Amino acid sequence: MRQEVTDEFLYQYMPQAEEAWIGAIEKQAEEGHVYSRRFEKKMKRILKDGSRSSTMRRVMRMGRRARSREEAIPARRSSAGTWPVTGIFEINRIE
Repeated sequence: MRQEVTDEFLYQYMPQAEEAWIGAIEKQAEEGHVYSRRFEKKMKRILKDGSRSSTMRRVMRMGRRARSREEAIPARRSSAGTWPVTGIFEINRIE
């Protein structure tokens, strides 16, 4: 059985549908949105970088790039029994 949608039908049932629809939207707004850890971490870094001077941001960016390059290269023990920290300096490892 199919019911015909007329103006009288809309005037009768639309206020109820509107209240239900608005109630659902308000409920979603009260719950709020849960952001992922990845998003929160990125936003924290962006906000932290924004509070730094442009020179400090440049230094921090260079440090992150250098650190990622060091992690990509596996550390090799030298013949002297030390572990290289960068390419230039070495720290003696206590065994």
